[in-house]
Amino acid sequence: MRAFRAASLKGWEYAVQHPEEIAELTCARYSQRHSMAHLLFEAEHMKPLLQLVLVEPGHMNPGRWRHIAEVYTELGMMKPGFDLAGFLYDPNPPQSNLTHLYLVLATILLAILIIGGVALHIHHRINQRLAASEKRYHAIFNNAPLSFIVSDNQQIILDWNQAAQDMFGWKKAETLGRNLYELLVPPAELPQVMRIVGTTLHGGTPTHSKNHDITRDGNILCCEWRNAQFFDAKGNIQGIISRGMDITERASSGEKPWRWTSTASMSC
Repeated sequence: MRAFRAASLKGWEYAVQHPEEIAELTCARYSQRHSMAHLLFEAEHMKPLLQLVLVEPGHMNPGRWRHIAEVYTELGMMKPGFDLAGFLYDPNPPQSNLTHLYLVLATILLAILIIGGVALHIHHRINQRLAASEKRYHAIFNNAPLSFIVSDNQQIILDWNQAAQDMFGWKKAETLGRNLYELLVPPAELPQVMRIVGTTLHGGTPTHSKNHDITRDGNILCCEWRNAQFFDAKGNIQGIISRGMDITERASSGEKPWRWTSTASMSC
């Protein structure tokens, strides 16, 4: 609107100063309804009406418009109380007081910062507690007197504690990623162990089993196992945690563990 007004006023000023050029342009490009002489006559007699010496081009007096509105109201041509606000263009409107808006925005920003700070603090505390819980888990897991073996749904070993290392002779780094069946279970007992594992994975309840297992040196141990599922944060089954105990001496009435062969007995 500002640019349109400025362009219109500039056009009026140019037309007043160059009446012959504007008259020729009007006849050549726009309308030939009136002759050049007629257009020049209009331009000449318009100057006293414009009073450019006293009033700048485009000036309008709001008081005159209010008076016109009152006259129209008295004649019944307009409803009473006509508001002229916004009827006349104001090239220099009063600046809005944005203090209230700034206060609202500052309050919202402060609230966001406070909420963000609280959320960050809670997140930090949760992470601290999770880290502490994880440390406690690893401390218990690694220092437990019983063998703990964690395997996924395909019985790939995920974790292996110190007691398992002492019991079977395999270091943790040597077991991770290997198949539990291939590492520990004698072929003759594989169907039984696979049945127990399947029951644990799909039955939903912990299982208790006894079977022979092979150590790294080829010795056979009679082991008692308790097996249970473990889950991820969404409740999906991730595999099995097995807790094992060497009961070879108890099962064999004090006899030393013996080396496994394909013809050896597998009963504990």
